[in-house]
Amino acid sequence: MFNHAHSRLRNVIERAFGILKKRFPILQWGMPSYLLNHQVDIVIACCTLHNFIRRFSNDDIIFNEPDGDLPQDMDSFYHRGHPTLSEIEEQRTLRDSIAMQMWASQNGT
Repeated sequence: MFNHAHSRLRNVIERAFGILKKRFPILQWGMPSYLLNHQVDIVIACCTLHNFIRRFSNDDIIFNEPDGDLPQDMDSFYHRGHPTLSEIEEQRTLRDSIAMQMWASQNGT
């Protein structure tokens, strides 16, 4: 089950990077002439612009190309809007629980 979930996540990540590289060719060809902190800023700016386009564009040609659709659950993730306060709190609780379990496992308690 873990391997299947890991494989699906990897496919989603590879697709996301593929879309970013198509939309912003500078990411595909590399940025060796830029300082590392500028490279980081460029990637963040590209991701921010991509998210803006996804949110406000009715017809995102690059994202909708038929070279591999997003899994249904990921597509709904992009269109669901902002999480509610209760959803945020629920995720924080889950995160903290996982962190505490990992800490206890690591320290033998």
